[in-house]
Amino acid sequence: MVALISANYPNVVINTTLKNELNIMLKNPKQSSTSLFRKLIGNIITENAEWAKRNGKTMFEDYGQEIYAALSIIKNKILPYPLA
Repeated sequence: MVALISANYPNVVINTTLKNELNIMLKNPKQSSTSLFRKLIGNIITENAEWAKRNGKTMFEDYGQEIYAALSIIKNKILPYPLA
């Protein structure tokens, strides 16, 4: 089963195990936004080589939806319900 990252980015999904982990992390007041973002984006963009060969501009060009979807979770501190 998969979960939407953001209603604004319906093509970006994560598995429900990660969704549950993130929900716990989002509720922890000691959890930094930076570590949440790294955990989430690292699970969405799994190829380390993709990160290594790009700069900020090309990451947004190639993975903009994924990045903005992850940022929307961090900003709103909420994950949408899972999809069937």
